[in-house]
Amino acid sequence: MSGKANRVLTYQFAAGLETIYPYISDFKTFGHLHPNMKVVNHLGVGSNGGKEYEVFEEIALLWVIKMKPYYKAEILELEKNKHIRYLSQVQKGIHLTIDFKFETNPDLNRVSVTELVEVTGNVLIANYFINLLSNIHKGMFEKLADGLRR
Repeated sequence: MSGKANRVLTYQFAAGLETIYPYISDFKTFGHLHPNMKVVNHLGVGSNGGKEYEVFEEIALLWVIKMKPYYKAEILELEKNKHIRYLSQVQKGIHLTIDFKFETNPDLNRVSVTELVEVTGNVLIANYFINLLSNIHKGMFEKLADGLRR
């Protein structure tokens, strides 16, 4: 039962693009922000010409089942300072694509980031995974936004 799950998330930051962009464009920096990413190593250039990383995570599914997934991710800068794409096969048969799009308002020193998430694979796992990822990312980016306000 293969299918897709999609989600659109939007974040607002009271900071300039030069502050926000590195948190998303540099996957090692993103990994320091992400509560489940324990190790992120840069491997070199990926098959699509982006930066390839290996990621080691720890996560508790349903708050009980502890998993330690390992996967590779490729980060593509599709349009400098405007559009970044993450590609990864987070599990066998489960593919993740995340597009981050940036809009700036330099007059107000604000950045809006739209996160478009697509998970393909088994429809039940894809829907569970997208809900889990959405909750983690919402919390992670809210914490970043709060930290920038201080």
